[in-house]
Amino acid sequence: MLQRVVPVAVLGALAAARCAGAPAPAAAIQRLTLAAPATADRAARVAAWNRQFAAAQRFEVALAGLPVAAGAAAPSLEQVARLLAPGLPALHLLWLDLGDVPALARLGHLRPLGDLAARSRYDLKRFMPVALQPAYGFDEQLYALPEEVEARQVYFNRRHFEEAAIDYRRAGFDFEAPLMTWEALRRADLDLAAAPRASQRLAFHPGHEGAPLELWFWQQGATALARGGRQATFAGPLQVEALAWLVAHARELGGPARLAAAGSFPPPARTGGPADDPDHHPFLAGRVSICFESTRFVSTVAVASPDFPLGWVEPPRRRPGAPLVSWSRAWGYALASGAPDGAWAPLAFLISEEAALSGAAAAAPADQGAGEAGRNSATATVRWFPAFTGQLAVDLHLAARYRTGIKGLDDARDHGLQQLRHAHFRRPCPAPPAVWDLLAAARRRAIGGEASAAEALSDAEREAQARLDAAWAAR
Repeated sequence: MLQRVVPVAVLGALAAARCAGAPAPAAAIQRLTLAAPATADRAARVAAWNRQFAAAQRFEVALAGLPVAAGAAAPSLEQVARLLAPGLPALHLLWLDLGDVPALARLGHLRPLGDLAARSRYDLKRFMPVALQPAYGFDEQLYALPEEVEARQVYFNRRHFEEAAIDYRRAGFDFEAPLMTWEALRRADLDLAAAPRASQRLAFHPGHEGAPLELWFWQQGATALARGGRQATFAGPLQVEALAWLVAHARELGGPARLAAAGSFPPPARTGGPADDPDHHPFLAGRVSICFESTRFVSTVAVASPDFPLGWVEPPRRRPGAPLVSWSRAWGYALASGAPDGAWAPLAFLISEEAALSGAAAAAPADQGAGEAGRNSATATVRWFPAFTGQLAVDLHLAARYRTGIKGLDDARDHGLQQLRHAHFRRPCPAPPAVWDLLAAARRRAIGGEASAAEALSDAEREAQARLDAAWAAR
């Protein structure tokens, strides 16, 4: 390791000053570079740290904005790995999709946090399991802390149900006493498809990625990966049954041509505002009656269409009495492998309640655009919800502070928080995009009629296994 060499004359002068009683000069403030998308929320968190703690801790944070692909939530795995390659300017903190943590940690790019957390007596129990567990690597060490987490739930258009003479509560869509199963969803879809105005809309899109295929696997008690991320298990009997059910239901609803006529969905909601492209969302445009979406979607509705007749309910269970399973993703901060010990304090601050409040205050106006868009003029209440942090105490506090005054939307947001308790996350994978994209493509092939469910999943499993083997062999 290279060491900084201090001239002997300087050392002598410092020693003489100490002997004379003069105070030693303060250590220089070290700059830590944070690689992350430069959002208003994140900039406010960084500014709060620098304003309050940089001088005392001798570490300031500089936000190096990272571009992300259209529709992406975070920099890609490949993008982050390139930024951490040898010979490039040092990065110390990273904001990333926690699904990429195991792969990056395995390649030696990330610094374990367990010792730093223990040394500072940091209480990790503040996090819900669904938020913290994705931040562990294959070696069972902690490598990141979550800043944001979301789950999926079912949203439906209450007006469409009324026009089809469907009592959504009796149909199982009562969020207070839900009876949601695959069959309940199917019956409601068929009743909606038989309604007088059915030609103008699609009941439900079985191929929409708001409910990834893994969710349907989990509701069957099956998985997509086994043996610690070394084996692809796409094509087992339960997995094939799940996709075959989706394919058969798509045919009942009119087949590929009818699904295509409803239009394409934007990626699941991420910002809770106009950036989620609500103007082109088939559900909000009235072309689809039921959809799976992110818990962030309630904020998008609050900003874009606060009068929308929104209904919500938990994801369907495979059979009555089966465990409730939702699907989740999480994002957060990690330390690069070369980060100093002092980088732990700003990392922990960036996901604190204080930072979350600073970020929310800055993000709400930015996400809603100029003027009074998204603002309730009668009560001056911001029609916007901050993202869930995965810390129940913090999320309850934020929920109390950010209310729209519209009961349906506020209740829908609160219901989404409950879904985090039932959410599963993807198994650790050494090559996430290479593997999960294959599963999404298999569903598209089967629903599009290009292959049977068994054929599509078998083909995807073979290719996924080859990619897993290559990723595990790479060093």
